[in-house]
Amino acid sequence: MARVVLGSSTVFLLAGLALMAYFVLSGSTLDADGLLVEEFWAWGLGVWLVILSLLGYALWGLVKLMTRLRSR
Repeated sequence: MARVVLGSSTVFLLAGLALMAYFVLSGSTLDADGLLVEEFWAWGLGVWLVILSLLGYALWGLVKLMTRLRSR
């Protein structure tokens, strides 16, 4: 289980960072009506994926700690 959690957390972290980079690199423009057009969904989804990955790393640490304490 620990390998699955660690692997998925790493994938979530990389995907989240990639989405945040996409948001920064895509820039923002104004359309003909003067409304701001930007890829804000990428920033929000990227933040959620990073938070999810941090929770996964915390879960991985707890699993490793519990297995170490049980082996003693």
